[in-house]
Amino acid sequence: MRIIGIIDIGSNSLRLVVAQVSLDNTFRIIDELKESVRLGESVGTTGKLSSAKIDTALETLKLFQELCHALGVQNIYVIATEAVRRASNKYEFIRCVKKRLNLDVQVLSGIEEAYYDYLGTINTLNFSDAILMDIGGSSTELALIKNREFQEAISFPFGAINLSKEYNLSTAIDPVLERKLNEFLTDNFKKLKWLSGELPLIGIGGSFRNICKIDKRQRDYPLESVHNYHLTAHSIAGLYQRLKSLSYEERAEIKGLSKDRADIIVGPLAEISNLLSITKIQNIYVSGSGLREGLLFKTIFKDKPVVPDVLDYSLCTTMKNFHLNEGHAHHVWKLVFQLFCGLKDLIPQREHHLNILKTAALLHDCGIQISYYDHHKHSFYMILNSNIYGLTQKEILMAAWIASLHRKEASKMTASYRKLLTSEEFALIQKLGLLLRIGESMDRRQNGSIQKVECEITSKSVSLMFSSNTNSFLESSDALTSAPLFKKIFKKQLIINTKLHET
Repeated sequence: MRIIGIIDIGSNSLRLVVAQVSLDNTFRIIDELKESVRLGESVGTTGKLSSAKIDTALETLKLFQELCHALGVQNIYVIATEAVRRASNKYEFIRCVKKRLNLDVQVLSGIEEAYYDYLGTINTLNFSDAILMDIGGSSTELALIKNREFQEAISFPFGAINLSKEYNLSTAIDPVLERKLNEFLTDNFKKLKWLSGELPLIGIGGSFRNICKIDKRQRDYPLESVHNYHLTAHSIAGLYQRLKSLSYEERAEIKGLSKDRADIIVGPLAEISNLLSITKIQNIYVSGSGLREGLLFKTIFKDKPVVPDVLDYSLCTTMKNFHLNEGHAHHVWKLVFQLFCGLKDLIPQREHHLNILKTAALLHDCGIQISYYDHHKHSFYMILNSNIYGLTQKEILMAAWIASLHRKEASKMTASYRKLLTSEEFALIQKLGLLLRIGESMDRRQNGSIQKVECEITSKSVSLMFSSNTNSFLESSDALTSAPLFKKIFKKQLIINTKLHET
C-alpha cells in the first residue's frame, strides 16, 4: 500500500487530494484541501505572477506539504495550469517552489490538462460519447470523447477570473459589454467543427459544481453528491439571466453560491450558455472528478489508465474500502442474478436494473462496519453517500434502498427521497429488495452451499428449487420467512424445494 498526494496549482485555487492506493490498484481518498489564492489575477494585466501571489502560493504549498507528511504520503505530484503556463516569470516560480519546498512542478499544456480531465471523467462516469468542458480561472478546456476515447481537444486562454475582469462581470453586467462578451465567446466556439448537439455536455471544475449546488437548492434536491448531477439547458439559461443582473452583494446571498465565487460566476455561465446555444445541447452532467483524479488514474495505471468497466472497478474499490466479506457478497449476487433471470415474467428486465441490483447485492452488508444491529439501515446511507461510479444518482438511491430491504425489519423511504422516484421505480425497488432478501437467506451460513436456484411460475405460485451440496434446511426456512411479503408484492404463493447434489 502507498499514499500519494496530488497538488493542482490552478488560476483560482490550489487544491490537494491525498489517496491511499492498494496493491490491486484500488484506492480511496483520505483527505483533500482547497485554498482560494487567485494566482492568475495579475497574469492577465502584467503577464507575470505577482510577488504577493507567489508568496501566498508558497505558504499554501507548505501547508499542503505539511499535511502530506502528517498523513504519511510517500510521493507528492505537483501540477500547474494556465496561470503558471502563461506567466513570463513561471520558471522563477518553479525554482522558488523547488528551493523552498523541494517540490517539482510540472506545468501542463492545455491539451495535457484536457487529457487528464478526460481520464478523471471517463473512469468515473458511464458515458461512451460526450463533450467535456472544464472552466478554470484563466482557461477553458473542451474535449470530444468518442467510444470512450480521447478524440479532440482545445484550450482557450479565458476563464472565470479573466473574463470577469475584462468584461466587468463582478457586478450587474452592462448590456454593451455583455454583447461584446457573447460575440467573443461565439466566435471562439464556432471554430470547433466537432462540437455536436447530439452529445451530452459534461461539466468539470468549481464553476460547474457551484452551478449544481445552486440548482439543487432551488429544487430542494435531497442528495448531497454533485457527481453525475443532471442539469438542463433551460435551467442554465434561467440561472444566467437571473445572476447577470445582480450586484456582487445580491449574488452573495444566493443559496448554494460560494461567496468566493460570487464575483466570477457570471463568466462561466455566459460560456456555458453560449456553447449550449451554438450546439443545441440539452443535457448537462456535472463531474466531481477531473484533472486531479485523472492524474491519479494515470499514476496508478500508467500505460493503461482507462478502466474497462467503470461500475465494476468502482464496486471492487468500494467493497475493499468497506472491508466486506467478498466471497459472501459475490455468492449472494450470483444467486440473486439467477432469481432475477428466473422471474423475468414478473420483473422488468433492463440492463440498468441489473446494474442497480448488482450494486445492492455486492454492498448490502456494508453497514456492518458501523454496527451489525440495524446494519441494513446503515447500509442505506453508506451506499447513498459513497462514490459509486457508473450509476446515475437516482440509480444509487435505488441500489441503497434495495440493499436496506435485505432484512425483515425494513425501514420506510422518507418523502424527500420518495419524490425522486416514479411509482414504477418504487415498485421495482420493492421487488428487487425482496429478491435480495431471499438471496441473503440462501447463503445464510455464508459457505456457498446453495449453488443454483431454479424458478417455476404458475398462475398462483412461484416455486424455487435450491440445489445444494449439503442439507439446506436453515437456508430454506430463512427464505420462507419472505413468503408473506412475496404474496403481497407478487400476488403469488412462494414455495421452496431443495435437492441435494454431489460435489
